[in-house]
Parts: sequence; structure tokens; C-alpha cells
Amino acid sequence: NFLLCHIPEHGPTASEVVARCCDENVFLRDASGMGLNLGDYAIRIAVKDAATNARVLDVLVAVLGDLVTPSGDSTSASDV
Repeated sequence: NFLLCHIPEHGPTASEVVARCCDENVFLRDASGMGLNLGDYAIRIAVKDAATNARVLDVLVAVLGDLVTPSGDSTSASDV
């Protein structure tokens, strides 16, 4: 199973997020080319086991920074 997620348009594009996650050995898919209406801010995330899902969330929080936590506070996957 997969999740299709739209990330904030005022931040990095899907390709930038995918590249930064790849640097952390987390592999997502840039979904911007998967359809005409998805735009440059769509990513596809595979649903895995709980530990892997938590790692993916932690890396996404680190990559997206303040975009995912409006207060600027740090959030881990266990808080989500």
C-alpha cells in the first residue's frame, strides 16, 4: 500500500524532498510525474512495518523542518 501526500507548496519540491530523504537512506517516490494534476509537490510513501514508518516520518520531519510543525517545535514520529 502507498500514501499519496501533497507537501506544502512554499517549501521544497517533491524532487528535492525525495533527494534529501534518499541521502538519509529513506526512499520515497516523486509523484509529480504520475498524473497531470499532481503538480511538483506530491510524493508517494510506501506503507511498511511500524518501525520503518516511524523512521520515514522522522526523516520527513527533519527534511521539511518548520513546514510540518508551525510552532517550530521538533516532532518525532512517536508524537504523530
